[in-house]
Amino acid sequence: MRQDKAARRRQALQKPVLETPAPETKEVVMSELGPDAGFWGARIAGAFAGSAISLIYLLPEGRREAAGRLVTGVTTGLIFGGPTGLWLARTLDLDSDLSGSDVMLAGSALASLCAWWALGILARVAARWGGKG
Repeated sequence: MRQDKAARRRQALQKPVLETPAPETKEVVMSELGPDAGFWGARIAGAFAGSAISLIYLLPEGRREAAGRLVTGVTTGLIFGGPTGLWLARTLDLDSDLSGSDVMLAGSALASLCAWWALGILARVAARWGGKG
């Protein structure tokens, strides 16, 4: 029985493999951003808009705090802009009325705004508690 299995394996390995032709591919030009460029543009614009709005309402105390909050706000807007926009659109029951770019823009701005505020408040609380010790 073991010899039969071994013989079948050898025969299977000796059979020629049928090669399937590769599917035709479209030539991709590196300068072409494609349909996702609109979403990335909305994410970037929303992230910077959220950071700018927050800067107006809660001014940083120094350059270091401003730089940290800017990087955090933009990064958070880029990463969490999509899920935040979907959550916001569904919560406000606007998901059928808004386009994908609108949802992305609003979500990135909200995520950036929230991160900017949270980091600013945490930095000030830490400075107060650190100064008392």
